[in-house]
Amino acid sequence: PPVTKTRPKSVAKMDSKQKRGGGNRGYVLLLHNDDINKKDYVVNVLTSVVPNLDSAKALEIMEEAHSEGKAPVRKCDEPEARELCAKLRENGLTATVEPNMNE
Repeated sequence: PPVTKTRPKSVAKMDSKQKRGGGNRGYVLLLHNDDINKKDYVVNVLTSVVPNLDSAKALEIMEEAHSEGKAPVRKCDEPEARELCAKLRENGLTATVEPNMNE
């Protein structure tokens, strides 16, 4: 008899949201304004630390943090948000993680 190949459930493909890191967006990483770091430095840190963040979007985030006091950087699950927050802080930026109340 012919052999039918089936994919085990544990190897199921990730949906497109999961591939983009958006499977669970229960937390938001926030960048806070500071009077210490130069704007170009903030943009460089953001683009080097946050995956798939281009300089144009990083500039928007930095400008919003500068004018509003804080700005959302990424919505993601808690472990990713905390890891990115720690990396931003290691580079001298002020960042926090909060539950995403908009989801």
